[in-house]
Amino acid sequence: LYRNYDFAAKMAAKIPEDCNFYYGIERIPETFSLGLIAFALIRKGRDVERWTRISTDAMDKLSKWAVNSEWNFQHKLELLKAEQAWTTSGDELRAADFYNAAIQTAGEHCFINEQALACERFAIFYGETGDLGNARKYFELAEGYYRDWGASRKAEDVLYLRQSYDVS
Repeated sequence: LYRNYDFAAKMAAKIPEDCNFYYGIERIPETFSLGLIAFALIRKGRDVERWTRISTDAMDKLSKWAVNSEWNFQHKLELLKAEQAWTTSGDELRAADFYNAAIQTAGEHCFINEQALACERFAIFYGETGDLGNARKYFELAEGYYRDWGASRKAEDVLYLRQSYDVS
């Protein structure tokens, strides 16, 4: 995502809201990404009503998919639950529990890319809530997972982001 939420919102606007299927396959990656984008934009106060509707839709779909395939979707759902707890209720303890669950489940299910993403989002959460020690820890984990996955450019982006929080 690279945290360019304004650009992401413009791209999301090109996806018809009533278009749930693409060649007969549910838009899984788009749904998950839109959920993450929605929570970030809600926190920024951007078009809250629209993005709340989109985040709710993403949560509903991922909840259904997780029932049918926990292996593929549970970690995604846990990450969205973390973002929701942080964004809508400010419940930092509950959010932390969901972030930890997302990281653990993604690792257990061998989704190293999404384990990296969950660590990155957890680091941002800690950075935004003022816990720079934990922010550093999770930025370092995210960077390592991205490198293990082979995403060296994304790992460099996380390093840059970590420096922006002054937790180098």
